[in-house]
Amino acid sequence: LHGEMKAAYDDPRVLRVPDEPLLPQGKVCGSMKEFTEFARRVDSAQGVEIFGEDELEKDTNGEVIVAGFFALWKSLSSDRTITARLAQNRRERPLGASAHLLAHGALLAEIMLRPEEKLRLSGKDLPNAYHHGLVSTVRAKTNAVGGRVSPQELAEGPAFARMVARRKAAGLVPTVPTHVRVAWRSLPMGDLNAVCFMTTAHLNLLRRHGAAREVARYRAPLPRGPVIEGVIVDDYDIACIVPRTLAAEEPAEDTEALSRVLRAYASVGLMPEAKKCFTSKTNADFWGATTQGELGRVRAHREVIIRTTTLVVALLHQRKVTARVWQAILGLIVYVSLYARPALSFLDVVFPRVCARCRLRPKPKSAGGARGLGFVRAVYVG
Repeated sequence: LHGEMKAAYDDPRVLRVPDEPLLPQGKVCGSMKEFTEFARRVDSAQGVEIFGEDELEKDTNGEVIVAGFFALWKSLSSDRTITARLAQNRRERPLGASAHLLAHGALLAEIMLRPEEKLRLSGKDLPNAYHHGLVSTVRAKTNAVGGRVSPQELAEGPAFARMVARRKAAGLVPTVPTHVRVAWRSLPMGDLNAVCFMTTAHLNLLRRHGAAREVARYRAPLPRGPVIEGVIVDDYDIACIVPRTLAAEEPAEDTEALSRVLRAYASVGLMPEAKKCFTSKTNADFWGATTQGELGRVRAHREVIIRTTTLVVALLHQRKVTARVWQAILGLIVYVSLYARPALSFLDVVFPRVCARCRLRPKPKSAGGARGLGFVRAVYVG
């Protein structure tokens, strides 16, 4: 990272906005005993810092600002950890870089193939990217999580030694406070700007080694050459137009592009996760799209289509919908329609009329209550 992005990553005070009157207090989904045991495990992997409450920021009520924490199922062997950094997120402005950098599967629908061509697809996935994003001590203070913990519970870990040394250097007394708070040393999934930081760092690393030359971005025209690359957080994916007769093992323009990517990763000791990587496939899923390279077909992921269809059918049977569900289903229908652009023209005509008829506002905070389903029925039948 460099420039404003690096400054904001090192010190979140760069992003500070005026505090709101009431900031949400984070909660940990689990008992204090479970959380403390988990914190010790993460500490042994150099994953946390511990701070006295006199080192941390407080809200207008004098309460230490802490985030919540919970886990989501990821696989049979691991969970995905989410830091509900709600209070600190409200105190910071969004950088907005991801809106200009991220690729989108709908871009692949812009590729025009000749009869003698097909699309060849490859992808690399960096494992646990957020956990590898070490943050400064200043930023770590904004990642404080959960309730008070006795420092003796963490006295055998490396974070305790760092805390004592840090407090001695700062002249803070006592050196070992009565209570401490656990804080993540890595970039938490749940940080307002986590996607901006990680995507920018990933792209900068690749470009430093000559990779990611033809990057697809949702808000920019599609690259005109045979190679289309794109990055979303820790995923790098590439699509290449090749002759239909070309075998998977034969080289093309994407071969050298992939070798540059691997050299970039190797320069900083990164190893893509083998089970999530693929090379020279004609059918693959990435950027939220399912692409069939030989058929020249792109659509939304099957589960998104099924989810949308199931919800529409359920609402048609129910024959009523609240304003919030209306907004949710509209988002799903629009997303699926991005891969069938004529449907967007239909929405452009129908949606304003239905909103006017049902007196719906285009914001999620619209008044609740039952609404007509003429629009939803029309979209489903259409």
